[in-house]
Amino acid sequence: MNPVGLPEIRTTAQASAWRAAGYLALLLAALHLAVGPRVRLGEWTAGADRNSNLAEAQAWRSGRLDLAARTLDTAYVDGRVYNVFPPLFSFFGYAAASLLDLQQMPVDPLYRPWHVAFVALPVPLAGFWAFLRLTQDPAKAALLAFAWIAGTPLLPCAQIAGGGGVSSTNHVLSQTGLMLMLAASRPRFNVAAGVAGVLIAGLTRPQTLLLALPLLYDAWKEGEARRVLRMTAIVAAAALAAAAILVLNKLKFGSFFEMGYGFIYEGRTDEIARRAAIGLFSLEHVPRNAWFMNVAFPSLRIDANGLRLLPDSHGASIWWTTPLLLYVVLDVRRWWADSSRRWWMLATFVLIALILTYHNTGYVQPGHYRFALDFIPVWLGLTAAWMWRGRRLPWTIAAITWSCIYFSLLT
Repeated sequence: MNPVGLPEIRTTAQASAWRAAGYLALLLAALHLAVGPRVRLGEWTAGADRNSNLAEAQAWRSGRLDLAARTLDTAYVDGRVYNVFPPLFSFFGYAAASLLDLQQMPVDPLYRPWHVAFVALPVPLAGFWAFLRLTQDPAKAALLAFAWIAGTPLLPCAQIAGGGGVSSTNHVLSQTGLMLMLAASRPRFNVAAGVAGVLIAGLTRPQTLLLALPLLYDAWKEGEARRVLRMTAIVAAAALAAAAILVLNKLKFGSFFEMGYGFIYEGRTDEIARRAAIGLFSLEHVPRNAWFMNVAFPSLRIDANGLRLLPDSHGASIWWTTPLLLYVVLDVRRWWADSSRRWWMLATFVLIALILTYHNTGYVQPGHYRFALDFIPVWLGLTAAWMWRGRRLPWTIAAITWSCIYFSLLT
Protein backbone atom coordinates (compact mmCIF):
# COMPACT_ATOMS: atom_id res chain seq x y z
CA MET A 1 0.00 0.00 0.00
CA ASN A 2 1.14 3.53 -0.79
CA PRO A 3 -1.01 6.00 1.13
CA VAL A 4 0.80 8.89 -0.52
CA GLY A 5 -0.01 7.59 -4.01
CA LEU A 6 -3.74 7.06 -3.49
CA PRO A 7 -4.77 10.74 -3.68
CA GLU A 8 -2.64 11.11 -6.79
CA ILE A 9 -4.48 8.25 -8.49
CA ARG A 10 -7.82 9.70 -7.48
CA THR A 11 -6.85 13.16 -8.69
CA THR A 12 -5.74 11.76 -12.05
CA ALA A 13 -9.04 9.91 -12.48
CA GLN A 14 -11.02 13.04 -11.59
CA ALA A 15 -8.98 15.12 -14.03
CA SER A 16 -9.64 12.58 -16.79
CA ALA A 17 -13.37 12.63 -16.04
CA TRP A 18 -13.48 16.44 -16.14
CA ARG A 19 -11.46 16.47 -19.38
CA ALA A 20 -13.89 14.02 -20.97
CA ALA A 21 -16.86 16.09 -19.76
CA GLY A 22 -15.28 19.19 -21.27
CA TYR A 23 -14.82 17.60 -24.67
CA LEU A 24 -18.36 16.23 -24.56
CA ALA A 25 -19.61 19.77 -23.92
CA LEU A 26 -17.55 21.02 -26.86
CA LEU A 27 -19.01 18.26 -29.05
CA LEU A 28 -22.57 19.21 -28.12
CA ALA A 29 -21.83 22.89 -28.74
CA ALA A 30 -20.27 22.14 -32.13
CA LEU A 31 -23.24 20.01 -33.13
CA HIS A 32 -25.63 22.75 -32.06
CA LEU A 33 -23.82 25.28 -34.24
CA ALA A 34 -23.06 23.10 -37.27
CA VAL A 35 -25.93 20.61 -37.33
CA GLY A 36 -28.61 22.37 -35.33
CA PRO A 37 -29.87 24.57 -38.20
CA ARG A 38 -30.41 21.43 -40.29
CA VAL A 39 -31.91 19.10 -37.70
CA ARG A 40 -33.95 21.74 -35.79
CA LEU A 41 -34.76 19.79 -32.66
CA GLY A 42 -37.14 22.51 -31.52
CA GLU A 43 -39.39 21.82 -34.51
CA TRP A 44 -39.51 18.03 -34.34
CA THR A 45 -42.94 16.52 -34.78
CA ALA A 46 -44.18 12.98 -35.28
CA GLY A 47 -47.76 11.84 -35.61
CA ALA A 48 -49.72 8.74 -36.50
CA ASP A 49 -50.65 10.24 -39.86
CA ARG A 50 -47.01 10.06 -41.06
CA ASN A 51 -45.34 7.47 -38.87
CA SER A 52 -46.77 3.96 -39.10
CA ASN A 53 -45.04 2.92 -35.87
CA LEU A 54 -47.01 5.57 -33.99
CA ALA A 55 -50.16 4.56 -35.88
CA GLU A 56 -49.51 0.99 -34.74
CA ALA A 57 -49.12 2.18 -31.14
CA GLN A 58 -52.51 3.91 -31.38
CA ALA A 59 -54.03 0.73 -32.82
CA TRP A 60 -52.67 -1.32 -29.90
CA ARG A 61 -54.25 1.11 -27.46
CA SER A 62 -57.57 0.47 -29.23
CA GLY A 63 -57.11 -3.30 -28.96
CA ARG A 64 -56.29 -3.82 -32.66
CA LEU A 65 -53.30 -4.83 -34.75
CA ASP A 66 -54.39 -3.21 -38.01
CA LEU A 67 -54.08 0.52 -38.66
CA ALA A 68 -56.95 2.94 -39.04
CA ALA A 69 -55.75 4.23 -42.43
CA ARG A 70 -53.22 3.32 -45.08
CA THR A 71 -50.11 5.47 -45.48
CA LEU A 72 -46.94 5.09 -47.54
CA ASP A 73 -45.08 1.78 -47.06
CA THR A 74 -47.77 0.02 -45.05
CA ALA A 75 -48.92 -3.51 -45.85
CA TYR A 76 -52.35 -4.10 -47.34
CA VAL A 77 -53.57 -7.64 -46.59
CA ASP A 78 -57.14 -8.91 -46.95
CA GLY A 79 -58.59 -5.43 -46.69
CA ARG A 80 -56.55 -4.51 -43.62
CA VAL A 81 -53.53 -2.25 -43.21
CA TYR A 82 -50.50 -3.15 -41.08
CA ASN A 83 -47.23 -1.57 -40.08
CA VAL A 84 -44.20 -3.48 -41.39
CA PHE A 85 -41.42 -1.59 -39.63
CA PRO A 86 -39.57 -2.95 -36.57
CA PRO A 87 -41.41 -2.29 -33.32
CA LEU A 88 -39.14 -0.28 -30.97
CA PHE A 89 -40.73 3.06 -31.85
CA SER A 90 -44.16 1.41 -31.63
CA PHE A 91 -43.35 0.28 -28.08
CA PHE A 92 -42.15 3.79 -27.22
CA GLY A 93 -45.20 5.36 -28.85
CA TYR A 94 -47.53 3.09 -26.86
CA ALA A 95 -45.81 3.91 -23.56
CA ALA A 96 -45.66 7.64 -24.34
CA ALA A 97 -49.33 7.82 -25.38
CA SER A 98 -50.42 5.91 -22.27
CA LEU A 99 -48.50 8.28 -19.99
CA LEU A 100 -49.77 11.35 -21.82
CA ASP A 101 -53.33 10.04 -21.56
CA LEU A 102 -52.92 9.62 -17.80
CA GLN A 103 -51.82 13.25 -17.63
CA GLN A 104 -54.81 14.25 -19.79
CA MET A 105 -52.51 15.59 -22.49
CA PRO A 106 -52.88 15.11 -26.28
CA VAL A 107 -51.37 11.80 -27.37
CA ASP A 108 -50.95 12.71 -31.06
CA PRO A 109 -48.63 14.14 -32.24
CA LEU A 110 -45.96 12.74 -29.97
CA TYR A 111 -44.88 15.05 -27.14
CA ARG A 112 -41.83 16.79 -28.64
CA PRO A 113 -39.48 16.71 -25.59
CA TRP A 114 -40.00 12.95 -25.28
CA HIS A 115 -39.53 12.49 -29.03
CA VAL A 116 -36.21 14.38 -28.99
CA ALA A 117 -35.03 12.75 -25.76
CA PHE A 118 -35.71 9.23 -27.05
CA VAL A 119 -34.48 9.54 -30.63
CA ALA A 120 -31.94 12.35 -30.91
CA LEU A 121 -30.22 13.07 -27.61
CA PRO A 122 -28.78 9.58 -26.97
CA VAL A 123 -26.92 9.66 -30.31
CA PRO A 124 -24.03 12.02 -29.45
CA LEU A 125 -23.80 10.62 -25.91
CA ALA A 126 -23.52 7.00 -27.06
CA GLY A 127 -21.16 7.93 -29.90
CA PHE A 128 -18.81 9.94 -27.70
CA TRP A 129 -18.72 7.22 -25.05
CA ALA A 130 -18.04 4.48 -27.62
CA PHE A 131 -15.22 6.39 -29.32
CA LEU A 132 -13.80 7.34 -25.92
CA ARG A 133 -13.57 3.69 -24.91
CA LEU A 134 -12.08 2.75 -28.29
CA THR A 135 -9.48 5.55 -28.48
CA GLN A 136 -8.93 6.37 -24.79
CA ASP A 137 -8.70 10.02 -25.85
CA PRO A 138 -11.63 12.44 -25.34
CA ALA A 139 -10.40 14.87 -28.02
CA LYS A 140 -10.32 12.13 -30.65
CA ALA A 141 -13.63 10.76 -29.39
CA ALA A 142 -15.32 14.14 -29.75
CA LEU A 143 -13.93 14.70 -33.25
CA LEU A 144 -14.94 11.23 -34.45
CA ALA A 145 -18.41 11.54 -32.93
CA PHE A 146 -18.82 14.87 -34.75
CA ALA A 147 -17.65 13.31 -38.03
CA TRP A 148 -20.02 10.37 -37.57
CA ILE A 149 -23.03 12.65 -37.04
CA ALA A 150 -22.21 15.49 -39.47
CA GLY A 151 -20.30 13.53 -42.13
CA THR A 152 -22.34 10.38 -42.75
CA PRO A 153 -25.93 9.56 -43.82
CA LEU A 154 -26.86 9.96 -40.16
CA LEU A 155 -27.28 13.72 -40.74
CA PRO A 156 -29.95 13.56 -43.49
CA CYS A 157 -31.67 10.71 -41.63
CA ALA A 158 -31.82 12.80 -38.46
CA GLN A 159 -33.29 15.66 -40.45
CA ILE A 160 -36.04 13.43 -41.86
CA ALA A 161 -36.62 11.75 -38.48
CA GLY A 162 -37.50 15.18 -37.11
CA GLY A 163 -40.54 15.18 -39.36
CA GLY A 164 -41.57 11.72 -38.23
CA GLY A 165 -40.12 9.75 -41.16
CA VAL A 166 -40.40 6.15 -40.06
CA SER A 167 -37.38 4.64 -41.84
CA SER A 168 -35.10 7.49 -40.84
CA THR A 169 -36.30 7.36 -37.24
CA ASN A 170 -35.34 3.70 -37.08
CA HIS A 171 -31.95 4.46 -38.64
CA VAL A 172 -31.22 7.12 -36.02
CA LEU A 173 -32.33 4.87 -33.17
CA SER A 174 -30.21 2.00 -34.48
CA GLN A 175 -27.09 4.17 -34.34
CA THR A 176 -27.39 4.49 -30.58
CA GLY A 177 -27.76 0.72 -30.34
CA LEU A 178 -24.74 0.00 -32.53
CA MET A 179 -22.57 2.45 -30.61
CA LEU A 180 -23.59 0.86 -27.31
CA MET A 181 -22.64 -2.55 -28.72
CA LEU A 182 -19.22 -1.23 -29.74
CA ALA A 183 -18.71 0.45 -26.38
CA ALA A 184 -19.61 -2.79 -24.64
CA SER A 185 -16.98 -4.80 -26.48
CA ARG A 186 -13.81 -3.08 -25.26
CA PRO A 187 -11.59 -2.32 -23.45
CA ARG A 188 -13.47 -4.31 -20.77
CA PHE A 189 -16.81 -5.91 -21.50
CA ASN A 190 -19.83 -3.93 -20.33
CA VAL A 191 -22.88 -6.20 -20.03
CA ALA A 192 -25.47 -3.45 -19.56
CA ALA A 193 -24.32 -1.57 -22.67
CA GLY A 194 -24.22 -4.79 -24.69
CA VAL A 195 -27.77 -5.78 -23.73
CA ALA A 196 -29.17 -2.29 -24.36
CA GLY A 197 -27.33 -2.04 -27.67
CA VAL A 198 -28.57 -5.38 -28.96
CA LEU A 199 -32.16 -4.58 -28.02
CA ILE A 200 -32.15 -1.08 -29.56
CA ALA A 201 -30.37 -2.09 -32.77
CA GLY A 202 -32.27 -5.36 -33.16
CA LEU A 203 -35.69 -3.76 -32.65
CA THR A 204 -35.01 -1.01 -35.21
CA ARG A 205 -32.83 -2.72 -37.84
CA PRO A 206 -33.29 -6.49 -37.29
CA GLN A 207 -30.48 -7.46 -39.68
CA THR A 208 -27.98 -5.85 -37.28
CA LEU A 209 -28.62 -8.77 -34.91
CA LEU A 210 -25.84 -10.38 -36.97
CA LEU A 211 -23.49 -8.11 -35.04
CA ALA A 212 -24.52 -9.79 -31.80
CA LEU A 213 -22.28 -12.70 -32.91
CA PRO A 214 -18.95 -10.83 -32.66
CA LEU A 215 -20.24 -9.20 -29.48
CA LEU A 216 -20.87 -12.68 -28.12
CA TYR A 217 -17.30 -13.61 -29.10
CA ASP A 218 -16.01 -10.62 -27.13
CA ALA A 219 -18.12 -11.71 -24.16
CA TRP A 220 -16.47 -15.13 -24.30
CA LYS A 221 -12.96 -13.77 -24.89
CA GLU A 222 -13.07 -11.39 -21.91
CA GLY A 223 -12.13 -14.21 -19.55
CA GLU A 224 -13.61 -17.01 -17.46
CA ALA A 225 -14.82 -14.79 -14.63
CA ARG A 226 -18.55 -14.15 -15.20
CA ARG A 227 -18.27 -15.53 -18.75
CA VAL A 228 -21.57 -17.41 -18.51
CA LEU A 229 -23.36 -14.28 -17.28
CA ARG A 230 -21.98 -12.14 -20.10
CA MET A 231 -22.79 -14.60 -22.84
CA THR A 232 -26.23 -15.43 -21.45
CA ALA A 233 -27.14 -11.75 -21.26
CA ILE A 234 -26.22 -11.12 -24.92
CA VAL A 235 -28.00 -14.25 -26.15
CA ALA A 236 -31.09 -13.36 -24.11
CA ALA A 237 -31.17 -9.82 -25.50
CA ALA A 238 -30.86 -11.04 -29.10
CA ALA A 239 -33.50 -13.72 -28.50
CA LEU A 240 -35.89 -11.19 -26.95
CA ALA A 241 -35.51 -8.78 -29.88
CA ALA A 242 -36.01 -11.57 -32.41
CA ALA A 243 -38.98 -13.02 -30.49
CA ALA A 244 -40.77 -9.65 -30.40
CA ILE A 245 -40.45 -9.30 -34.17
CA LEU A 246 -41.41 -12.91 -34.92
CA VAL A 247 -44.48 -12.86 -32.69
CA LEU A 248 -45.74 -9.64 -34.28
CA ASN A 249 -45.16 -11.19 -37.71
CA LYS A 250 -47.26 -14.18 -36.73
CA LEU A 251 -50.07 -12.08 -35.30
CA LYS A 252 -50.24 -9.74 -38.30
CA PHE A 253 -49.34 -11.92 -41.26
CA GLY A 254 -49.89 -15.50 -40.10
CA SER A 255 -46.24 -16.56 -40.24
CA PHE A 256 -43.30 -15.97 -37.95
CA PHE A 257 -41.08 -15.30 -40.97
CA GLU A 258 -43.38 -13.04 -42.99
CA MET A 259 -42.20 -9.47 -42.41
CA GLY A 260 -44.95 -8.00 -44.59
CA TYR A 261 -42.68 -5.95 -46.83
CA GLY A 262 -43.99 -7.66 -49.95
CA PHE A 263 -47.50 -6.45 -49.16
CA ILE A 264 -46.58 -2.76 -49.23
CA TYR A 265 -46.48 -2.95 -53.05
CA GLU A 266 -50.08 -4.11 -53.34
CA GLY A 267 -51.60 -2.08 -56.16
CA ARG A 268 -48.34 -0.31 -57.02
CA THR A 269 -46.60 -0.36 -60.42
CA ASP A 270 -43.62 1.95 -59.78
CA GLU A 271 -40.01 0.91 -60.35
CA ILE A 272 -39.41 -0.31 -56.80
CA ALA A 273 -42.61 -2.39 -56.91
CA ARG A 274 -41.43 -4.00 -60.16
CA ARG A 275 -38.08 -4.83 -58.61
CA ALA A 276 -39.83 -6.29 -55.58
CA ALA A 277 -41.80 -8.55 -57.92
CA ILE A 278 -38.48 -10.11 -58.97
CA GLY A 279 -37.82 -10.88 -55.32
CA LEU A 280 -37.46 -8.90 -52.11
CA PHE A 281 -33.97 -10.39 -51.96
CA SER A 282 -32.33 -11.51 -55.18
CA LEU A 283 -28.88 -11.67 -56.75
CA GLU A 284 -30.36 -9.70 -59.66
CA HIS A 285 -30.38 -6.63 -57.45
CA VAL A 286 -26.67 -6.81 -56.57
CA PRO A 287 -25.16 -4.88 -59.55
CA ARG A 288 -27.49 -1.91 -59.11
CA ASN A 289 -27.08 -1.76 -55.33
CA ALA A 290 -23.31 -2.21 -55.57
CA TRP A 291 -23.09 0.70 -58.01
CA PHE A 292 -24.91 3.14 -55.77
CA MET A 293 -23.10 1.98 -52.65
CA ASN A 294 -19.57 1.99 -54.07
CA VAL A 295 -19.34 4.09 -57.25
CA ALA A 296 -22.12 6.62 -57.83
CA PHE A 297 -21.27 10.27 -57.20
CA PRO A 298 -23.53 13.32 -57.54
CA SER A 299 -23.24 15.46 -60.63
CA LEU A 300 -21.93 18.98 -60.21
CA ARG A 301 -23.35 22.10 -61.80
CA ILE A 302 -21.98 25.63 -61.80
CA ASP A 303 -24.55 28.29 -62.60
CA ALA A 304 -25.67 31.72 -61.43
CA ASN A 305 -26.37 30.24 -57.99
CA GLY A 306 -22.82 28.89 -57.65
CA LEU A 307 -21.65 25.30 -57.26
CA ARG A 308 -24.51 22.87 -56.78
CA LEU A 309 -24.76 19.13 -56.20
CA LEU A 310 -27.31 17.21 -58.26
CA PRO A 311 -27.68 14.02 -56.22
CA ASP A 312 -29.35 10.84 -57.42
CA SER A 313 -32.22 9.78 -55.16
CA HIS A 314 -30.98 6.18 -55.27
CA GLY A 315 -27.82 7.09 -53.39
CA ALA A 316 -24.11 7.87 -53.63
CA SER A 317 -20.90 5.97 -52.92
CA ILE A 318 -19.86 5.63 -49.29
CA TRP A 319 -16.21 5.99 -50.36
CA TRP A 320 -16.74 9.39 -52.00
CA THR A 321 -19.05 10.77 -49.37
CA THR A 322 -17.27 9.42 -46.25
CA PRO A 323 -13.63 8.74 -47.23
CA LEU A 324 -12.74 8.08 -43.60
CA LEU A 325 -14.14 4.58 -44.25
CA LEU A 326 -11.15 3.87 -46.51
CA TYR A 327 -9.17 3.00 -43.39
CA VAL A 328 -11.02 -0.31 -43.44
CA VAL A 329 -9.15 -1.09 -46.67
CA LEU A 330 -5.85 0.50 -45.69
CA ASP A 331 -5.75 -1.25 -42.32
CA VAL A 332 -6.90 -4.68 -43.40
CA ARG A 333 -3.77 -6.35 -41.98
CA ARG A 334 -4.23 -4.64 -38.64
CA TRP A 335 -7.86 -5.54 -38.09
CA TRP A 336 -7.37 -9.04 -39.49
CA ALA A 337 -4.58 -9.69 -36.97
CA ASP A 338 -6.93 -8.81 -34.09
CA SER A 339 -9.39 -11.68 -33.62
CA SER A 340 -12.13 -9.47 -32.15
CA ARG A 341 -11.92 -6.88 -34.89
CA ARG A 342 -11.74 -9.66 -37.50
CA TRP A 343 -15.04 -11.18 -36.36
CA TRP A 344 -16.73 -7.79 -36.20
CA MET A 345 -15.58 -6.96 -39.72
CA LEU A 346 -16.60 -10.31 -41.15
CA ALA A 347 -20.06 -9.87 -39.62
CA THR A 348 -20.41 -6.51 -41.39
CA PHE A 349 -19.43 -8.16 -44.69
CA VAL A 350 -22.27 -10.67 -44.27
CA LEU A 351 -24.58 -7.77 -43.47
CA ILE A 352 -23.45 -5.92 -46.61
CA ALA A 353 -24.05 -9.01 -48.73
CA LEU A 354 -27.63 -9.10 -47.43
CA ILE A 355 -28.11 -5.38 -48.14
CA LEU A 356 -26.81 -5.75 -51.70
CA THR A 357 -29.42 -8.40 -52.54
CA TYR A 358 -32.32 -6.20 -51.34
CA HIS A 359 -34.75 -4.97 -53.98
CA ASN A 360 -34.53 -1.35 -52.86
CA THR A 361 -31.42 0.82 -53.02
CA GLY A 362 -32.70 2.84 -50.07
CA TYR A 363 -34.68 5.27 -52.19
CA VAL A 364 -35.36 8.10 -51.39
CA GLN A 365 -31.78 8.95 -50.32
CA PRO A 366 -30.43 11.75 -52.53
CA GLY A 367 -26.66 11.93 -52.35
CA HIS A 368 -26.11 9.36 -49.62
CA TYR A 369 -26.45 5.63 -48.97
CA ARG A 370 -28.51 5.25 -45.81
CA PHE A 371 -28.29 1.47 -45.54
CA ALA A 372 -24.56 1.93 -44.85
CA LEU A 373 -25.54 3.15 -41.39
CA ASP A 374 -25.91 -0.52 -40.48
CA PHE A 375 -22.12 -0.86 -40.57
CA ILE A 376 -20.59 2.64 -40.60
CA PRO A 377 -20.37 2.87 -36.76
CA VAL A 378 -18.59 -0.48 -36.67
CA TRP A 379 -16.09 0.46 -39.38
CA LEU A 380 -15.31 3.78 -37.73
CA GLY A 381 -14.98 2.15 -34.34
CA LEU A 382 -12.73 -0.68 -35.48
CA THR A 383 -10.25 1.69 -37.15
CA ALA A 384 -10.55 4.62 -34.72
CA ALA A 385 -7.32 3.87 -32.88
CA TRP A 386 -5.20 3.97 -36.05
CA MET A 387 -6.44 7.17 -37.70
CA TRP A 388 -4.00 9.49 -35.95
CA ARG A 389 -0.61 7.82 -36.38
CA GLY A 390 2.29 9.54 -38.12
CA ARG A 391 1.40 11.05 -41.46
CA ARG A 392 -2.22 9.98 -41.17
CA LEU A 393 -3.33 12.94 -39.08
CA PRO A 394 -3.60 15.43 -41.99
CA TRP A 395 -5.44 12.84 -44.09
CA THR A 396 -7.85 12.09 -41.24
CA ILE A 397 -8.62 15.77 -40.71
CA ALA A 398 -9.03 16.30 -44.47
CA ALA A 399 -11.37 13.32 -44.77
CA ILE A 400 -13.52 14.54 -41.88
CA THR A 401 -13.62 18.06 -43.34
CA TRP A 402 -14.63 16.77 -46.78
CA SER A 403 -17.47 14.65 -45.41
CA CYS A 404 -18.87 17.38 -43.19
CA ILE A 405 -18.81 19.92 -46.05
CA TYR A 406 -20.36 17.41 -48.47
CA PHE A 407 -23.28 16.52 -46.21
CA SER A 408 -23.81 20.18 -45.34
CA LEU A 409 -24.38 20.83 -49.07
CA LEU A 410 -27.04 18.14 -49.43
CA THR A 411 -30.55 19.56 -49.30
